[in-house]
Order: sequence, then C-alpha cells, then structure tokens
Amino acid sequence: MGLLEDVKVGLWKDSDLMCVFYRGKDFAHFHDQEVIDIRLSQKFIKNEELNPLEDSKYHASRAKKSRWMLMRFKTEEDVANLLSLIERLLEDEYRDSSWGTK
Repeated sequence: MGLLEDVKVGLWKDSDLMCVFYRGKDFAHFHDQEVIDIRLSQKFIKNEELNPLEDSKYHASRAKKSRWMLMRFKTEEDVANLLSLIERLLEDEYRDSSWGTK
C-alpha cells in the first residue's frame, strides 16, 4: 500500500495488530494474511454494492449496519481490486475531511 499518498501500514501502538493508517489515523486492520477489516460509511458500502464477508471467523456477531467490513484477498486480482477500493474510499470519504488531522 506504499503507492497511496499519506497511507502507511504499521503496528497499532504497542500491540501485534497490523493496521493501515491514513494521515496517522487507522482506518483498517489485518486479521490474517487474507482478511482485512476496513472502516466504511453506509453510503460508501451502498454505492460500491459491498456485502459482508459471510464465511469469516472474525467478528461473527457484528451488526449488519457496522461501519467496519471484512474483506478477503487471496489473489493478485483481489489485491488490485482492494487497492482500487481503498483509493476510492480515500477520495470519497477521507481526503477532504479532517481524518487524521488532530
């Protein structure tokens, strides 16, 4: 994800949780090598026609209207699609906001 301006991947504080940060504030985290949990708005989810990951062992009781959505990436195509989604997310929801500016 080094291709995205102001995006960094690193550990959350003093933990083992690998997160994705935009302007220094986390908006996603990894559960394993194939699942990422991304913070989205309901509007973005609807516009992108996204559906929750149904066969995940993570957050099984999460509300359907949650801002957080699990996504699986296994192939190079999945990674490219995820990167494209994150680019749209940053443009649509974070770039013109105060996200990460303290």
